[in-house]
Amino acid sequence: MSTDTPAVKALKLALDNARLGREHWWLWGIAGVCILVDGYSMFITAVAMPLLQKHFNMTAAQQGFAGAALVMGAMVGATAGGRLSDRFGRRRMFIAILVAFLIGFVMQATAPSLNAYLFWQLELGAAIGVGYPVCATYISEYMPTAFRGRMLIGLFAFQAVGALLASLSGSNAIRAVNSVEAWRVMIGLGALPAVVGLIFCLRMPESARWLLARDRIAEATELVKRFIAPTPLPALPANTPGTAQPPAENLSTLQVLKEMASPKMRRDAVLAVVPWFMCDAVHFAIVMFAPFILEKMLQADGLPFLDGCIRAAQANLLLSVSLLIGFGLNCWMIDRVGRMKLQVFGFLGMAASLGVLGWFASMAHANPGDRTPVMLMFFAFIGFNLCLNIGPNATTFMLPAELFPTRLRASAHGIATSIGRMGAASCVLVVPLLQSAFGNAVMLWCLVPLAGVASLVTFLCWHETKGVNLEDVDG
Repeated sequence: MSTDTPAVKALKLALDNARLGREHWWLWGIAGVCILVDGYSMFITAVAMPLLQKHFNMTAAQQGFAGAALVMGAMVGATAGGRLSDRFGRRRMFIAILVAFLIGFVMQATAPSLNAYLFWQLELGAAIGVGYPVCATYISEYMPTAFRGRMLIGLFAFQAVGALLASLSGSNAIRAVNSVEAWRVMIGLGALPAVVGLIFCLRMPESARWLLARDRIAEATELVKRFIAPTPLPALPANTPGTAQPPAENLSTLQVLKEMASPKMRRDAVLAVVPWFMCDAVHFAIVMFAPFILEKMLQADGLPFLDGCIRAAQANLLLSVSLLIGFGLNCWMIDRVGRMKLQVFGFLGMAASLGVLGWFASMAHANPGDRTPVMLMFFAFIGFNLCLNIGPNATTFMLPAELFPTRLRASAHGIATSIGRMGAASCVLVVPLLQSAFGNAVMLWCLVPLAGVASLVTFLCWHETKGVNLEDVDG
């Protein structure tokens, strides 16, 4: 049962039923910078991977760890970030995240050794991990119910913008530097959006729902007035004591997990965690090594190494456009079709695309002089990206922000993010070994069952959150 007083309920309903205004767009844009930097860091690692491999003379296992370091850091950061956000507030964590990004990009770009590079890769991963629950919970707590789905998907679409910027900076850095040292320039450029975001986030307000969960009703009331303007705030009941339930920072991580595993939340916890684990496992396996695969194929076509890297970055640019198209379609459908249908059919489309990719990869291996399988692989990559972003890549990010109450939202989202990154880390570590031992085709076919299982779990744990007020979730 809800322990919210009538006044607290009225304030939450006012946020849920507000019209989308300038203040909402402002917050959405600032939060988007965090997701953009996340996308940039993830995709620039993929674009730079062939250069890093040559510069540091990396083995297959080291390549896997270089990719996995980002997601391993995110595993730790996500759990800690959700807890810290519930304790200290969303705004403070935004500032900390952007400072961490700025330091990480600068130090990684100047790394003197592979070990130093990997250390700062872990630090950037931790910043990404913190950012996921903070961004998702912050935006979900301010957005009106009628627009929440589209705005959350639009927020996550900044990841594709980061991917586009990574591809552009990667190809141009290689042209400008004309050596394997170009990886330093393309990584260092990631500090620029972090600086911009840091300047603008100083104006961000705290989450009104977070304030309400801590009985800071006067502060929350002023923020609610600001976000529902020009609509006046209805008169509030006079008796406004605080809520009875303890906020998540008063609970240990084990206690938060026990609440998520309770009969009331268990099914939602499985829905939030298992598909995200499978999605990240497949997604990161493809993202981290698609440019590497493309570069190898282009080298097989006779291109010099650096020219092959430029072509691979350009191909990755086109793949990133397909990410944006997928996000755009998701924004259009999310509040029409619903979260569950998009996630189920998105996973099925990913499984089919991976199967086709494996088939074309086997054709390319059997006929190394034939360009047709390479072109077909490229179009299959586009199909995979569309299915990924029309469905699971976006919906797994938003569901934890809609399934759990305010007092647990960031902590639960952080736990779900961390478990998702476990899937990413495991696959990123294993993929180079599978590629070395069995080739690209077998590696791609091994990913097909993961997408299929995720689709089945989504169907079995079906919980549609389209049009649900967060006030009802808090109840």
